Amino acid sequence: MQPQRVTRSPQLGALALAICACNGPEIEPTTTTTYAPATTQPIPEPTLASSSTAQPSSTTSITGDDTSEDTTSTSGHPTETSMVPDFGEPEYDCNGKIDILIVFDRHYYIENFWPTMAEALPVVLPMMVEWFANFDTHWMVANPYQNWGIVACGSQCAQNNGVNCDPIGPPDYPCQPHLDDSLSDCDKTRGAGFLFPAGYASANKRCEFAGGQRWIQSSVTDDLLGELSCITETGWTDQNSIMAENAMVQALEPPITKIPGGCNFGFLRDDALLFIVLFTGYAGIDDSIAGTPKDWAETIYYAKNGDRDKVVVLGIGTDHTHPQDVSVCGKQGTLDYSSDIESFLRFEIDHAVQGSNCADDYVPFFESGLKLALEMCGEQPPT
Repeated sequence: MQPQRVTRSPQLGALALAICACNGPEIEPTTTTTYAPATTQPIPEPTLASSSTAQPSSTTSITGDDTSEDTTSTSGHPTETSMVPDFGEPEYDCNGKIDILIVFDRHYYIENFWPTMAEALPVVLPMMVEWFANFDTHWMVANPYQNWGIVACGSQCAQNNGVNCDPIGPPDYPCQPHLDDSLSDCDKTRGAGFLFPAGYASANKRCEFAGGQRWIQSSVTDDLLGELSCITETGWTDQNSIMAENAMVQALEPPITKIPGGCNFGFLRDDALLFIVLFTGYAGIDDSIAGTPKDWAETIYYAKNGDRDKVVVLGIGTDHTHPQDVSVCGKQGTLDYSSDIESFLRFEIDHAVQGSNCADDYVPFFESGLKLALEMCGEQPPT
């Protein structure tokens, strides 16, 4: 099995309106605002996506043709593709710096996919540490929700005198934060660096970073792998909302990254490559809910001052609008590449790797994503 890799043509526009891979999740209202940075580069004006409560749609209406597609099937899995610009062979450079943003969906239906991610992490985390060892790296896992832990455990822990969350939560679930108000505002901010994964199959403890930030700095920690192992053990919760994509963009917006006191202040560096790892079960339903693929891409590129060669995205999500011969999740509908997550990776991001969350092994997706990130920095994987 190999990741899906495609060649992106800049003439292709974004696809609109997508469908959800799950049946009937209740969508949490949100507002996503994109920001334009102070730059002289000619980039588009930002757009505002405001949301209102709605139910998932079961149909997809608009798509476009990808005339540059070149894929084949390998054991029924997507082939490896790379989204690269159509102009020559530029000299890439990331100044020896990589900022890694990891966003793991924690909606309760991710329980179906989490075991595969849990199996992959002990392999891919050491690989990431090794392959990026020659770089000055920042690492951050973004909180996908605007609250903390298992919501129902708030009252259950109180009923159990703070001892545990039985019978709702796992045996090691930490009740104390529900009772002593010890959580900070950033612990409950969507997009903020995640320090305290609590839930099912979660670390269920506060992760400590050597730098004292909400993100990890390779230059100051003596236990990069240990810190990463703690913070990526996110698991899932009882929360019924689909907002990982919002967390991805909100983690990069100026109020949280550029203003002193912002939860993620200092994480994002203008001269570094931004490598995003997005793991989600969200396919896309209505652009008024979580914004559009174009919204997400615009905000990401604004964060990099319009430099599209400073962004690489590895997306592991549904592939149910891929052509039948490369769809692992199972083809739905008649339109190709019409879900929001597939449209985002295929048409809106210049340098991306797409993997299916229905695959039985995520390691090949990470390998391709890491290779692409190194290529954008003019480097090769260690041999």
